Amino acid sequence: MNNICDEKEDFVEKLTSFIVRNVEMVQEEWARLLAISLLSTFLGDIQIVKKPPVKLNLYILMIASSGTRKSLPIIHVIQKILKKVGEKLSKEFMLPTKSSVEGFIKDLVDNEQKDGVIISHEFSGVFKKSRETGYQSDALEFMSENYDGIGYDRSTISHGKQKLDNIYIGILACSTPYFLKKMDEDFFIQGTGNRFLFNYFDIKNFKIPSKDEEQMIKDIGKIFSSKGYDRYNLGIDNFSNELCKLYKNLHGDKALLRDLKVSEQAAIEWRKYEIQALEKWKELLTDVFNWKGQIINRYPLTVLKLAGIYCISRNFRKIIDAESKSELEDILIKSKDVKRAIKTVMTHHKHFKELLEIKERANIDISKKIKMEERAYAALRSLLKFPNHMANQSQLRERQDVTTSPNTFQTYIDIGLKEGWIEEVDKSTIKNNDERERLKVKTRAKVYRWIH
Repeated sequence: MNNICDEKEDFVEKLTSFIVRNVEMVQEEWARLLAISLLSTFLGDIQIVKKPPVKLNLYILMIASSGTRKSLPIIHVIQKILKKVGEKLSKEFMLPTKSSVEGFIKDLVDNEQKDGVIISHEFSGVFKKSRETGYQSDALEFMSENYDGIGYDRSTISHGKQKLDNIYIGILACSTPYFLKKMDEDFFIQGTGNRFLFNYFDIKNFKIPSKDEEQMIKDIGKIFSSKGYDRYNLGIDNFSNELCKLYKNLHGDKALLRDLKVSEQAAIEWRKYEIQALEKWKELLTDVFNWKGQIINRYPLTVLKLAGIYCISRNFRKIIDAESKSELEDILIKSKDVKRAIKTVMTHHKHFKELLEIKERANIDISKKIKMEERAYAALRSLLKFPNHMANQSQLRERQDVTTSPNTFQTYIDIGLKEGWIEEVDKSTIKNNDERERLKVKTRAKVYRWIH
């Protein structure tokens, strides 16, 4: 447990321990971020007393290699709890993840939905979708607006007038390092990337279970134990019930706590950190497009949000047991909440710097891959000149530049299939006799069609 947190009833630490115990091999730092994100989801009506006021929603992104089980705790703990709380309160807390900007807004407006969390298990798809449909800047601006709680006031031909005020939306997302390839500077220069807390899990730190037979028996006993499974389900129920009480006490007419005040010492602690961050930001911002330092300018706000969440977490039991506003009047963000928040931000800034180093080391390789993709696109497009044009593999090779080796051309084919430019055709679906003859469907050569 974080030594800055000494309360036995601290919600974040209790849920962190629960995730670590029940999802094998999960990274503790990731488990803690998940607990923070979950608690944050239910704090939409809370604001920190400041000019301007600060809401407690967060954007969190975990980047880890495939197979590191980064999504398991989200699926088996976070989403289970969100679903159970939603069922008990007749409210949906998990917001749509795959829709256009206009479609997302329409869904919220139609359902009068103002708060919730977007959960994405492969966040790099945001960039792919944005680029393919040509509205990347709109998508990034939309995410920034969600974070800032600006609300929506738009008019479109498809959906007409759409208006929704006082929104509260968080993001909890995962991605593989493939995200680094798709991510570009605009993600930060535009400002969206600066709103995220990044978590990176290096595969080198992945702990494989012990081969020792005695330890192995203990480990599998925990995994396959009926009692352990029952305790897991009971834990999910208990956390869900407590979060229901929290939401009821903080929302609607009851709303026992809306304004979260900051103690003088905590405010001083925060201001000292803000000054340090701004000095570092100013030093790094050699020009307006130096995106690597821009995230530091956002950290003081993130620290304040986290301090507020830690304050609620520390007073969790008191809040859910309260029956009147007067019982919660002494709740303040304290110096220890700010220190705890700074420690969290510094931990994840370290992760962010590691990700930048990985991206920079891979720049040459990524550049080579991008050039290979460009060559593949040009080659395939020149051979399959219009949509639905088909050719078999041998015909494509014959038409290809003589300087292109068979292995390179096969790479072009593989890239085209992966990127969705071409598709392999089921030869049994080709009915026209002339086409069958032209494409030599009776041979073993595969037939491809341009579909991009």
